[in-house]
Amino acid sequence: QTGAIALAQDEQSAIIDAMPRAARLATNQEQGYPPEHLATKINSHL
Repeated sequence: QTGAIALAQDEQSAIIDAMPRAARLATNQEQGYPPEHLATKINSHL
């Protein structure tokens, strides 16, 4: 839906890199983020 945000883990920090890659592609994201940065990204959108 319009107006939603989606964040995905980066492939380099994932045990199985196909999962975050699939999430990025499904949501048209150009990059993923390491787990330690995801909380900051989420908080910046609140």
